[in-house]
Amino acid sequence: MLLTAEKVEELVRYCLFTEEELAAIPKGNVPSDANIARGVRTHMGFNPRRIKEKKEEIRALLMELPHQFRESVGGGWSFLNACNDKDGNQWGEHRDIDALMCLGLGVGLVRLQLPRDVWGLLPGGLPYFVVIDRCAAPRYKHDCDSCVWLGTFHADGKERDFYHCPAAPEGSGSTIGDGGTPLARFDNEPSHK
Repeated sequence: MLLTAEKVEELVRYCLFTEEELAAIPKGNVPSDANIARGVRTHMGFNPRRIKEKKEEIRALLMELPHQFRESVGGGWSFLNACNDKDGNQWGEHRDIDALMCLGLGVGLVRLQLPRDVWGLLPGGLPYFVVIDRCAAPRYKHDCDSCVWLGTFHADGKERDFYHCPAAPEGSGSTIGDGGTPLARFDNEPSHK
């Protein structure tokens, strides 16, 4: 998915509460179920159902940021560097980065590296944040007890589990250093042969 300021704005508008939803609560109050995300200059209250629905689209946009933002690669980077995508193309400005960061915070895919009260010590007084691209457990059931789960990765806009199998299937021709085979799981079906 191409990261653009327009796509981020479209997602933000979809995930925020509608005027009709806000009309049902007393003026000036925040909906009790609001998913609040505090960005640099923006605080957003997302509709929890709609932001959850868009989690994979938000993930796809975050994965377009430079690799240094990923927890599994660089461990996070400065807000100042998020105006470019992973190919070095400028995709947005600070307000767009703030909106993308809020979307990521809202679905648990972004974590701020330091508390707000120390941001003034950082370059530009702006935070460092990390895109959480690791999974605590495999997404898909795997039927081989020998395989070791290594984590998840994203390809073609889909999340896949990554395994190392120490016993390479005969004739596979696909091995790594210790003679094992790297495997990617993309569903819960029995191993594909």
